[in-house]
Formats: sequence, C-alpha cells, structure tokens
Amino acid sequence: MMNVEWPLTSMLARLAGPARRALLELGNQVTLRTGERVLREGEDGDAVYVLLAGVVKVSAVGGDRESLLAIRAAGDLVGEMSVLLRRPRSATVVPCVETTARVLSGTAFRTYLHNHPAAAIELAGMLGERLRWANDRRVDVAALDARARVRRVLVALVESFGRPVSRGWDLGVRLTQEDIASLAGVRLNTAEKALRELSRGSLVGLGYRHVVVHDLDGLRDPIGTSEIRTGNGSIGRARGKLDGTPRPAEEDARP
Repeated sequence: MMNVEWPLTSMLARLAGPARRALLELGNQVTLRTGERVLREGEDGDAVYVLLAGVVKVSAVGGDRESLLAIRAAGDLVGEMSVLLRRPRSATVVPCVETTARVLSGTAFRTYLHNHPAAAIELAGMLGERLRWANDRRVDVAALDARARVRRVLVALVESFGRPVSRGWDLGVRLTQEDIASLAGVRLNTAEKALRELSRGSLVGLGYRHVVVHDLDGLRDPIGTSEIRTGNGSIGRARGKLDGTPRPAEEDARP
C-alpha cells in the first residue's frame, strides 16, 4: 500500500511520504462488508477508518428520511470528526462494495496528529474542501433549477471518482437514482425525469445503479448558463463553473 497512487483529492495523497507511511502503520487492517453499517449516526465512536480500497456512502437522517451526504473512496478518512470533536457520530457510513481499511483508535489518531503537525494542516485542508463542497450544494439548491443541480452533481462525481471508458466517463461508484437525487437535493421523480432527458439527449447512458457520462463537456455547458433564482424570485442567468478535472485511470474495455 505504500506505493499506491492515491486519488489526488484524498487525505493520503495530501500527505508527504513519511507522514503517510506513519499513518498506514497505525491500527489494524479490516475488511468491511457491502451493506455493513460501519458507523451509526448518533452512536459514540472512538475509531477512525483510513480507506485503502473500495467506496462507502455517508448518510444522515433528516425528518423521516435518510439522505446521502457524500461518497468516500480509497485514500479518504471516515470517523475523524467524532474523534476530534469527542461527540457522537454525525452520520452513518455503509460500504457500497467490499472495502479495505485501517482502523485506529481516537487516541492513536490524535497522537499521530500531534507528532505530525504537517498532517494536521493537511487534515484541516481536507475538511475545508468537504465544507466547501457542502456549501456549493447549498448554493445550488438556492440558485439552480433542479435539472441543473442533477447535471452539476454528475459532473462533480466524474471529477472526483470518474474513470474513462470507451464511450465517455463512468461515475466510478455504483449509485441509485435516489442517491443522485439526495446529492442534488431534489425529489426522486425529478431526478428520474432529468436523467431520462439527459439520456434522450445522448449526454448520459443509464443502467442498473450505473450511469455513464457520454458527453462531459455537454453536461457542463448548461451549468455555465443555468437559470438561477434571484432574491426577488425572478429568473436570471448566471455563469457557473466547477473546478477540477477527472483523475486519470485505465481505459475500460467494455463497449
């Protein structure tokens, strides 16, 4: 695991070699089963998970429904907020696929940060990026129409996890249309309608828990001139942009 090329946005990619090696030597390696509730919202917790392979969903309950908040993949941390704040878990974490991780105690994690100040700075940067992503989604809810929010989430997923395939970009994670609706902050039927429209326009291809983006530039383009709601309730036009480019990956041989 020492020589793995971690995704550029992940915590492990942020760390310098010695700090990364020190973190990966802590705790024990575990295998997390698909669908297993690794962390439960509201429970006390004193463990941090360093994801080595696989993908997990982060969700929380609001009112009478559970909403998907984020996706975490190889190189990311989960559980660190509860350990740092010494408060109950703020979300539930469930693997989408069999996932490998190193699990370490809260004491070990805090000691590690004390001994590696540069890692603590990188952790602050990672948490800042997560907050920025969450703030962007809140702005989207206030400013963009529902279809534009679905487009923006698809672009963000490709930029974070996507891998090139023969006809475009695979999202890199298996998500239901309900998951996409949760991330976009729209109703399920609205997300379904938006995805069907994108499919008819040949921008995306749809399958069971599977979305392929055929035309990433075309998906981005309407975001740049999306209709937005202004403060007085009228509809205006605004420029928008998502930063970042998809991380490189091997070509998928599937047709």
